Amino acid sequence: MRRGWSLAEVLIVITIVFASVALVGINLRGGVDMNPIDLQRAQFDRIDTALRSFQAAMRRYPSTAEGLNVLWSRDDLVDREEVAAWGGPYLDASHASDVWGEALFYRFPGEVRGAAWYDLVCAGPDGVVETDDDLSNHDDMAEAMDLE
Repeated sequence: MRRGWSLAEVLIVITIVFASVALVGINLRGGVDMNPIDLQRAQFDRIDTALRSFQAAMRRYPSTAEGLNVLWSRDDLVDREEVAAWGGPYLDASHASDVWGEALFYRFPGEVRGAAWYDLVCAGPDGVVETDDDLSNHDDMAEAMDLE
């Protein structure tokens, strides 16, 4: 009957633990060092997913007056049938502001791509709306059109 671990077994276990800790540390550090513009685009993607889920449940996008708030709270819904149909929260309230801490601007119906779309804009690093560093959910479309 075996009563203990050999030195080789202990060293193997220690090596596995240190390798796991190193991988987790590298992954965490990589997320912290991520470019804020890429983080903002990822946030737009999460909001887009939540808006599509809301649209599937409610058969419409939130109005400009309701804003993004209806993604995490049904308090702004007036119609009883819509309150019952609301399947949220679709997103948490931390997405009310951009990665720089400024408010996001939401508009539906949208003006950039037409009435069937919504506009989602953040003021960008400078915190001022309608400047060159603004980001929007339509940026990927604009970049694709520039490539053609």
